[in-house]
Amino acid sequence: MKTLNLSLIAAATVAAAFTSTPATAQVPNPETGVSCRVGTTAVFTGDTLRCRTERRVELESMCSILTVNARDQVGVTLRSPHPRPSITTGVDQCISARGDRTPSVMRPPVPGVDPAATPGTYQRVMNPSGPDVFVATQSVYEFPQGWVFVGDASRGVTCGNGFEADRVGSRRLRCVKQEVKLATCDGGFDVDRRNGRDICTKTNLLGNREIGQYTIPANAGYIGLMGNPANNGWQLDIDRSGNRDHWIKSDRQFAFASVR
Repeated sequence: MKTLNLSLIAAATVAAAFTSTPATAQVPNPETGVSCRVGTTAVFTGDTLRCRTERRVELESMCSILTVNARDQVGVTLRSPHPRPSITTGVDQCISARGDRTPSVMRPPVPGVDPAATPGTYQRVMNPSGPDVFVATQSVYEFPQGWVFVGDASRGVTCGNGFEADRVGSRRLRCVKQEVKLATCDGGFDVDRRNGRDICTKTNLLGNREIGQYTIPANAGYIGLMGNPANNGWQLDIDRSGNRDHWIKSDRQFAFASVR
C-alpha cells in the first residue's frame, strides 16, 4: 500500500514555489563584458545572449478530492492495483468509499513556477515503492554574470544603440563602440581589393605599376602624408567584410549590455 498525506502535498507545493540563485562575486567591467556561468548553455541569437539550463520538474501523484478513503475521510490513500506483493509494477490507484478504483492524477502545477500542464508536457513515471510522479523538462533562463540585470531573463541581453555586439569566445558578450573606416587610398592611387592585405597601386608616367606603402581610413580626415595609420592610433582589420580591409580606431568605448 502506498499512502500519500495531503499535508505533505501542500508542503511540497509551497516549497516548490521558492527558489534561490547562487550569488557571484565579480567586479563589473564593461570591457570584460558579461558571460554565462559554468553549467549553463550560452545561446546566441543574432546579437542577443541567453543563458539556459534544463530543469527536471516532478509533480506528485495524488487522488482527486472527490475520491476519499473509507477508513479516513481526511487522508488520501494511493494503492498499487496488484493484489499480490509479487507484482511490483502498476499505476497508482485511488480507492473510493465504495471501493471503486481509479488511476491517480497529477498534482496541479504551481503557476509561474512549474510548466503549464499542456498535452504531452508531463509523463507519468511509475514507482513501485512510493507514489508515482509526473515528470517534465523545463528550459530555465538566467541573466549572464558580470552586471546587474532586471527583467525577463528569457529575453536575453544585447547591446544598446551605437554599440556593436562583440562575441568573446562562445559564452561572453561585450558592447563596443569604435570608429571603423573602409581602407582606401590617396588621390592618384587605386585600391586593389584582394584576399589578404589590400594595396594601393597606380601607373606612373613611364607606364610602370607603383605600389603604395599602406592604405588609409576613408572619410576620416586622414591623408597619406600623415604616415602609416598603424602608427597613429589605428588598427588594420584585414578582410573584415569579404575581401575589404578596414581601419579601426584604437580608442574604443565599452558599455554593459541591457535586457532585450
